[in-house]
Parts: sequence; C-alpha cells; structure tokens
Amino acid sequence: MRSLTAALATLLLLAPAALADSPIAGGSLFWENDAFAAFSSEGDKSDDKYTNGVRFTFNIDPERYRIDGFMDRFCRGFCAEGDPDCTRNFCRGIDPRSSVALVAGHNFYTPEDIENPNPQPLDRPWAGWLYVGALGVITDANEKRQDTFEVQAGILGQGAGAGRLQTAIHKLGFSKRIPAGWSNQLENEPALNLLYDQSRRYGNANLDIVPQAGVVLGTIQTYVHGAATVRVGWNITGFPVALIIPSVTSLEQEKPRWEAYVFAGGDARLVAHNAFLDGGLFRDGPSVDNRDFFVHDIRAGLSVRYKRFRLTYSHIRRSEEFEPVLASSGVHEFGSFMIGIEPPPRKPIGEQ
Repeated sequence: MRSLTAALATLLLLAPAALADSPIAGGSLFWENDAFAAFSSEGDKSDDKYTNGVRFTFNIDPERYRIDGFMDRFCRGFCAEGDPDCTRNFCRGIDPRSSVALVAGHNFYTPEDIENPNPQPLDRPWAGWLYVGALGVITDANEKRQDTFEVQAGILGQGAGAGRLQTAIHKLGFSKRIPAGWSNQLENEPALNLLYDQSRRYGNANLDIVPQAGVVLGTIQTYVHGAATVRVGWNITGFPVALIIPSVTSLEQEKPRWEAYVFAGGDARLVAHNAFLDGGLFRDGPSVDNRDFFVHDIRAGLSVRYKRFRLTYSHIRRSEEFEPVLASSGVHEFGSFMIGIEPPPRKPIGEQ
C-alpha cells in the first residue's frame, strides 16, 4: 500500500506540469482502485471485482486543430427548424459553450481469489478493457444544463493487456498477492460504446444539487441511469466530476481563483448488458449467473480547485452486481482520484 501511495503521489505531482507544457487545452487523469477506499468496510481485502481503472482526458484547442465549427454544427444539427440561435429543443439555454476532448482508458476486473489459476465459474470473470474515444460537451452560459456525448472504441480481452499489467505491478511490490488466473479471462473481441448524459444544476455558489440522467449503448455495457449529487462549499462552479463521464468546463467567464466543496450522491442503473459479467457478445466465454439488473452506487468526497488546477477524491460503495456464491456479500468499495487542468474559457457557439 505504501508503494501504491507513493506512485499516486508521483503522478499527482507530475501530471500538472506535463499538461501545462503540452499543446493541449487542458486535461485530467482519473485513477480508480479498491486500494484507495479510505473508509472501506472490507478491511485489507482488495484486487477483486472492479479493481483498477485509469482514464486520461485531453481537451482539444479548437483553434489550434481547426475544429472551431465542429461543435457548432453538431449542436445545430439537433436544433429545431427555425431556431437559428439554438435555444430550444436539444440545445436549450442561452449562448451554449462547447468543449471537445480525446479520451483513453484501461479497466480490469478480477474474481475474489486472484491466486487461483483455475477457472472460477461461481465468481466474476477475469476481464480487461482498453479503449480510446472522443468526448463532446455542451454547457449553457448560466451553468444550469450540460449535455455530454462520448464514443469509445477498443478491445475486450487479452489484447487489453490487463493481465500483464496487474502481474507486473504486483511483482514490483504493490501487493503480496500475485494474480495467477488471467489465462481464464474473456476472449479478444472489438468493442464499441456510445454514451449520452444530461446534468441540471440547481442552487448557488455555496450549495447546489445536480441531478443527472443518461444512457449507454454498446457491446461493453448497455444501461440507463439516474443520479444526483449535493455539493456544499465555497465558490462552487461547473458540474460534478462523474464516475462515468467526467465534467469538462466550457464557459466563457473567468472563475474565482479558489474553489472547494464536499459532495455526496448516488447513481442508480438498470443494466441490460454488462460484458464484464455476461461475457462478450461475439465469443463464448465465462459469465456469471444471477446477475442483478439494478445496481447502485453511493459516493462522497472532496474537490479543490486553484485557478485551473483541480484535485478530487471520491469514495464509492457499489451494490452487488450479481448474487455471490463464495462470498458473504458482493458489495464493493473503491476510491477515485482525479487531477486535472481545466480548459480555458470558451466563447459561445457561433462565435468560435
């Protein structure tokens, strides 16, 4: 655990400098791991269920890469006829702003007994998911509504490299438990996910509530979800950093220099397909019986921003995703760190 903490501290120190010197307009690093669950009731047990996830988001400078009009055309393509200002229908609001980002991520999932080299049909499959994608965000000027779109494409299975990565990390001293069952993981297959999420914000700079709703369609996961987050703090701006879809700032006005708040919320999902439990769509492989179609998360944490630099910690408690046979409970807890540089202010759509 000390080594893992040291690695995290190094990333948190180096990431801002790397982003600041790069040609991108901003970005973020997400790292989720069950070892980061500061208040876990699971004790020292880790490296099972959803055990690790890393995600990078790189905001694109529209002027540098000559895509100034992309989000303008995208927004207006969904607007009602006769609405040149894009204020009704899909893009409601006054003078919406837009952001575009590239994303890359890597997740892996394991059964409880990672030292068992044999198939474990009564527990969740070994699975890795490596992807790249693009993210688009439209936010109204008053920060009352935000629409987020994302497309992810990648590989599920051995080609994701989760087995090699986890084994190497553990052998470096991050854990005494060496994974031995990755030969039983899901088979290789291409994967595609499409995500849409809408957030509304009600409140002020010291207290707000942000309900969210969205849908995910794809070969990795298909579900609808609803969520809500309450934030209390100082100079609160923008929208919460979601577990599934990170917020991307896209406003024109300058923000206060300092911002800090604590938050708590929940996310409920009706899941029609989850490749990490049901197996892949195109190749036979391990799966679980008695998967739960309703899953929920409870989360709480702290977020601090100085100028454009933001650091957020979240503690997440996830309900059972399937009825466990070998364990007393399938409830899982993990932590999430995010460090990022928010993009600079943007002009309204149509003035890019």
